[in-house]
Amino acid sequence: MDKADESLSAKLEREICRWNGFAVALRKDDREDFESLMAMFRSYALEASHASCPTIFEPMLICILLAQKKRIREFEHELQDLNFQRSKEADSGIAEEK
Repeated sequence: MDKADESLSAKLEREICRWNGFAVALRKDDREDFESLMAMFRSYALEASHASCPTIFEPMLICILLAQKKRIREFEHELQDLNFQRSKEADSGIAEEK
């Protein structure tokens, strides 16, 4: 890891630390969700380093939104698959009745 990456990593962790008071005040399940959001942020840290923003907060939000969008898309695909399976099962049930 070069100095620029170390510097970015330090900035990311400082931004996350700024939110510690908020995290501590949350209920346990909300705190777990918050930690999950921070993990999402960390997972896109390299990509965030390419943003030309004066603060780290904007890329932080975008990273979290991107990760959430990815999960929503995965859920949509799973739902489509389940609907397709149900439709197929219903069609085969109708065929068996005939």
